[in-house]
Amino acid sequence: MKTLLITNPDFVITLDKKRRVLRKAAIYLEDNKIVEVGSQRKRADKVIDASGMVVFPGFINTHLHIPQVFHRHCPAQQNKPIAQWIKVTTSINREIDAEAAYYGALVCFSELMLSGATTVLDYFYPFVKGKPGTMEAVIRAAKDIGVRFTCIRGSMSQSKKQGTLYEEDVVEDLETVLTHSQRMIEKYHDNRDYSMTRIGVGPCLPFSSIEEDYRETAKLARKYQGVILQTHAAESAWEVEYCLKKFGVRPIGLMEKTGFLGPDVSLTHCNMVNKAEISLLGKTKTNVVVTPICNTRDAADGNGIAPLTELVKFGANISLGVDGPASNDSMNLQDEMRYFRIVSKAKEGLFWHGNDKAINQAKFSYLQPMQVLEVANLGGAKTLNRNDIGAIEVGKAADLTIFDPDKEISHAGAVNKWGAIMSCEPIKPKYLIVNGKVIIESGQIKTVKLDEVNKKFRKFHQQVLKKAQKRLQINLEDY
Repeated sequence: MKTLLITNPDFVITLDKKRRVLRKAAIYLEDNKIVEVGSQRKRADKVIDASGMVVFPGFINTHLHIPQVFHRHCPAQQNKPIAQWIKVTTSINREIDAEAAYYGALVCFSELMLSGATTVLDYFYPFVKGKPGTMEAVIRAAKDIGVRFTCIRGSMSQSKKQGTLYEEDVVEDLETVLTHSQRMIEKYHDNRDYSMTRIGVGPCLPFSSIEEDYRETAKLARKYQGVILQTHAAESAWEVEYCLKKFGVRPIGLMEKTGFLGPDVSLTHCNMVNKAEISLLGKTKTNVVVTPICNTRDAADGNGIAPLTELVKFGANISLGVDGPASNDSMNLQDEMRYFRIVSKAKEGLFWHGNDKAINQAKFSYLQPMQVLEVANLGGAKTLNRNDIGAIEVGKAADLTIFDPDKEISHAGAVNKWGAIMSCEPIKPKYLIVNGKVIIESGQIKTVKLDEVNKKFRKFHQQVLKKAQKRLQINLEDY
């Protein structure tokens, strides 16, 4: 048995049932779980002196696209219509093999962990014919770096032949999807408490799928304990229009029709949902993953922002995701929390725009830091169908992120020392503990050599871009 003691922190943000914020409360860990909060013990195999620091439960990211790290801030995608965006995206993704995927995953995990994340969900969908083993490589990267990981086995079944935007070599028939999904579940999915790897499934989005994709994938997932479902839904006005034309219902109606709603389901985005759909999401206890930075960028194209207040009011669980580097440019959960606070207030204000009297009478307010953490962590744990993470409580997994804001010039003058983590410039954790193991110490990741990862990733990055550029016959650096 290995023991770890964190002593003398300024604040411990427990997120327990009473939402306690403790002062100078030591935390005692045995192996991979929290044994005491407010511990009086003096000895352990390892002692971390957290004087002046703030301890949070490890942050939880519930939506990511690892392959998009190969086209972060790609000019040929910036400010382009969705057809062009997808054309570039798929052309780059189809050149990623297993080895490239492995190093791309290490880059993504590193960036998220250096923002305080201990648990990451990735929606992984590029299964290109002739390039096997990419999902397995991503799972291996998670294991090597030491992050708690849920990998969604995504799928696209409709190509340009069926009137979509995708090339033939990046889509799969339903039988192939179900067979591979089942194999990945049975090989990697671990539903036990404190497990490090879990598998989920789900079609990518309505305009790359048919009804049977949703129906049969949901049936497969529900044969296994703890296998969750995730898809993109109601992200854009264009998608709503497409669904009405092809399926005769809006995106949420499609999910209802195919049995793709419920507490084991998370729908990413939900920007374009009406009141009836919001009510349905609440009634079915369906989880909604919001991606504030990505959604804010999309809003400029008329795609809207998720109605956050209304979703909460009607009982839908909300969690946070950074989405992909191609639609965000960053993978920092502190940034996402900050934007979540800003966007929620802005969204509320937009309802009153142009009505001076209403504006004067309305009480607009930021979400409080504790509310943001509830969404990010407790909402994240619920989205992942996990009761063992998300809070600092006896019996929970030993996932902690520890910051030292007093050492950061960007946090100087912050009156609420711990709340500033969700509001000020993002900072790196001093320590990051996952499953009882110290992964980050003194701000440095111990499990991988980042210089080496960066060097190898950039080599694969250049190879991928060169091939994609040749295929597209455009300069990817041109706006």
